[in-house]
Amino acid sequence: SNTSGECAGPYAAQDSALLQRALAMRRSALRLERAPRPLTVLCWNVLYKNFDCCGGSGSARDRLAEVIARADVAGLQECMSEDEMQSSLGGRLTKAPDTDTFNCIFYKESAGVSFGGVSGRQYLGDDARDDYSKRYFSWAKLAHEGSEFWLLSSHWCLDGPCAGAEGGRRHLRSAQRMLEKRRELGADGVPTIITLDANSHMDGLDNDDGVQWLLTHGFEIAGKGPMAGGIDYMFVSRGHWGIGKHAVGKTRPSDHPSFTVDLTLEEEGSPGGGRAPLPPPPDAGEEEPPADGEAPGPASCAPFTEWPGVDNGVQCGGCRALVLTSHAGNRCDAFCESFGHTCVAAAEEIAESCGVKKEYRCDEKIEGTSDILCTCEQEAKASRAQAPALAPFEPEEVPSDPAAAQSALAPEPEIEPHDQTSASCAPFSEWPSVDNGVTCGACMALVETAPYGNRCDRYCESFGHVCVAAAEEWDNDCKVRSERQCDSEF
Repeated sequence: SNTSGECAGPYAAQDSALLQRALAMRRSALRLERAPRPLTVLCWNVLYKNFDCCGGSGSARDRLAEVIARADVAGLQECMSEDEMQSSLGGRLTKAPDTDTFNCIFYKESAGVSFGGVSGRQYLGDDARDDYSKRYFSWAKLAHEGSEFWLLSSHWCLDGPCAGAEGGRRHLRSAQRMLEKRRELGADGVPTIITLDANSHMDGLDNDDGVQWLLTHGFEIAGKGPMAGGIDYMFVSRGHWGIGKHAVGKTRPSDHPSFTVDLTLEEEGSPGGGRAPLPPPPDAGEEEPPADGEAPGPASCAPFTEWPGVDNGVQCGGCRALVLTSHAGNRCDAFCESFGHTCVAAAEEIAESCGVKKEYRCDEKIEGTSDILCTCEQEAKASRAQAPALAPFEPEEVPSDPAAAQSALAPEPEIEPHDQTSASCAPFSEWPSVDNGVTCGACMALVETAPYGNRCDRYCESFGHVCVAAAEEWDNDCKVRSERQCDSEF
């Protein structure tokens, strides 16, 4: 397994600057411990025994399982046997019972996800099917670190009686029946994720009647896959989720690219939040409240209808959209400022979709393209989405004796990547298992982690270092496809 990671050495110089940084990192880590860990949610049409037609070999199933196992929760389509898929997944993920045929749901217990005792599937009806097959949807009640949520997965009709406007009507019935079942299950108002191959190109992609029903009845788009212009969707109940990193993954042996979105259940006290707030950690110190006096809530921005130049209606949720930026010099910061917002993320898209090909700084000019994925937030909220700044140094906290200084520099688990300009580590020639000599500077390299359980923390510990960042690379290089926790198993 190839992963990129950053390892900090244990023998950094104990001068005042490093002591300041160590103490600030400790406070930053304490703040991070209070936040719920994001869920990496996978949406994928896996083409496994497609309507008893295609796919289905054992080797293909094993290859599918390698991708599925990287997620914390998976909502699949064209998964015709959850038991066969479970056999390839082994103990890495667990099936939600009775969610096949068609739309299997799996969850990762080691990521703190548990089964809530309710799952099943339902036929969408003769007036929502096509000539290929009956169409279904599945559901499962789950919990993450004790906080309840629901996952629904479905695959809507295609071609024949489902083409054009009639396709939109059948998709509308499908969306309505899914939300009706959600109410019957008592899940109305409970945080919910919907993973969906909508086949929305039958009726105008995001303008599809079924897609629009979800968007006007409490859901927003958290992410999309690039298939056929963007027909694979992840929806989340509005106000319940923080929407994080979106990553497009492997396609083969399926015919649809997989994609994941990192989702975080919002805390109680955030607008629509569903989690109880955690108590302040001991000796964390007082933190300055947000400028507006409120707890940070979901991303805040103007409705997409007020954004200038959204390209073909591609809206990705979380205040991100595919936008035309030629008038703004092909820069997201200038685009966001043009309507009173602040840029917090910029990226080049994959195939006119929400899929991220490459991330950029907000102030970078992105050449060779007319449209860019820009994440714009209103001024009062924009600072929330930036990487957490190091806390200001307070001189009286600097230990005066060497023993206390060493304690202050002791490794802290799972901290945010820090200022890498002064990162300290052994020479790369002393790192075990660097993959094809790919080193990225700032104590980061592409490394073989299979002997270490495919985890960066264990890899770094194997030669006396501490992991401070982990990521999956794009193509055996230093480009980051998706960031992970140090203790994530790749």
